[in-house]
Amino acid sequence: MSGETEKQVSGWTVDTLHALVLQMLHDRDSLANERAAAAQVALKTAIDAQDKQTQQALTAADRAVVKAELATEKRFESVNEFRKALSDQTSNFMSRTEVLSELAGLAEKIEAHSNRLGSVMTRTEVDSLFTSQSATSAARYQQILDQAAITATRLDKAEGTQGGLKLGAGFIVGAVGLTATIITVIYVILKGTGH
Repeated sequence: MSGETEKQVSGWTVDTLHALVLQMLHDRDSLANERAAAAQVALKTAIDAQDKQTQQALTAADRAVVKAELATEKRFESVNEFRKALSDQTSNFMSRTEVLSELAGLAEKIEAHSNRLGSVMTRTEVDSLFTSQSATSAARYQQILDQAAITATRLDKAEGTQGGLKLGAGFIVGAVGLTATIITVIYVILKGTGH
C-alpha cells in the first residue's frame, strides 16, 4: 500500500506532488520574472520620456532666458541713448545764473550807453538802422542795442523817476525781446545761406 486512504489508488505520490509543486513554483517564478522585465522596460521607457521632456523644457527655458536678456539689453541701450540725448541737450542750455549774469551785463551796458545818444530814436529809425546793415555785423547789432537802451533811459528821464523805472523795465524787456528777435533773424539768415 502506498499510504492511500481511498479504495482506489489515485497515482499521486509525494514525489509527483513535489514535482507538481516545483513546476508550479517554477511557472510562478517565470511569470514574476516576465512581469518584472516588463515593468523594467515600462519604467525605462517612462524615465527616458521624462528625461526627454526635461531636456526640452530646459532648452526652451534657455531660449527664453536668452530672448529676455536680449530684450533687456535693447531696452537699456535705448534708455542710455535717451539719457545721452538729454545730457547733450542739457549741456547746451544756459543755466539760470548765466542768464541772470547776461541780463545784468546788458542792463549795465544800457546804463553806460544811455548818455551817449543825443536824441530819442523812433521805431522807424531803429528799423531803418537795422535793415541798412548786414545781419552778420555784431558791432551794428550792439549799436542797435545801445541806442535802444539810450532811448529807454531818455524816456525814463522824461517820465520821472517812478514812471521812468516802470518804462525802463519795459524797455529792458523790449530790448531783450529785440535782441532775441535779432539773434533769431541772424540765425535764420545764416542757416539759409549755409554758414
